[in-house]
Amino acid sequence: GYRRDLHSLPTRRSSYLQLNIAEAKALAESRSVFLSTMSHELRTPLNGVIGMANLLRDSARDEQKENLNILEFSATNLLSVINDILDYNKSELDKIELEAVPIDLAALLQKISLGLEMKAAEKALTWKLKLDKNMTDCFVVTDPTRLTQIIYNLAGNAIKFTHAGVAGIKTTVLNRDDEHIRIQFFISDTGIGIPAERQEAVFDPFTQASSDTTRHYGGTGLGLAIVKRLLKLFNSTIQLKSEPGRGSEFSFIIDFTLYKGEVNNIPEFKVKKTSMRGLKLLIVEDNRINILLLEKLLHNWEIQTVVAVNGQEAVNQALNNSF
Repeated sequence: GYRRDLHSLPTRRSSYLQLNIAEAKALAESRSVFLSTMSHELRTPLNGVIGMANLLRDSARDEQKENLNILEFSATNLLSVINDILDYNKSELDKIELEAVPIDLAALLQKISLGLEMKAAEKALTWKLKLDKNMTDCFVVTDPTRLTQIIYNLAGNAIKFTHAGVAGIKTTVLNRDDEHIRIQFFISDTGIGIPAERQEAVFDPFTQASSDTTRHYGGTGLGLAIVKRLLKLFNSTIQLKSEPGRGSEFSFIIDFTLYKGEVNNIPEFKVKKTSMRGLKLLIVEDNRINILLLEKLLHNWEIQTVVAVNGQEAVNQALNNSF
């Protein structure tokens, strides 16, 4: 009997191990579902806070506008933290899939740079964009949303951790043929830098370059972890050169497929001021705060609104009215 028990030990260990693995997987999945649910639940009221702050600003006195700006800034920062958690959670579950759409890469980078230039100007920093001349008329097939997210995370950090000097984006075309273009992206700054012993750790989730970074600068410590995971989807990796007190340079290389289809230039869009009085819109929304926000916003534009709180009501309203 004793010998039989000894023979059965490996089988028991294997079954215990399988049970532990299954429990660990279930725990990780339940945590991810919880994070996704909580992130979505937090974003809905936050959008209401930001929207209402915008609406109030239009009719606020000067001393109230400053308070509303602080309110909106704080709410937007909180929303950014929640979005980071949600994006990291999605990447951890391998639920992010890249789109493949044709874009003018140089135009996209110029558009991204405009927003970043404004952000840098708020801190009196010089912002530079230097594009390789071989990127002219460069239409590539890629995911512009995720590429923008990578650059915004890196460039946002460059601005955030720089008190004086320069931050910017530079591109270098490493190779271009009839089918592909290989581009290296550099995002650099003259900021606080990262010590050599922390340069690998900053790409880990919830990790910052030093223990007091969150206290001084805020953030989740997820930005670079998200960048690392997104770049993996592009079959790329992130490189870092940095020296404390002298700034940082993050770089990555992406191979793009060149777009061979016909390109139609979109004419410049010019805004025409027209009255919206007489328009009748159907709002389909089940969140009372969102309904209130939309009604107030549209009322300012003299638009008549009708509300449906579920799909069936929306269908009934659409069948019986003209919107």
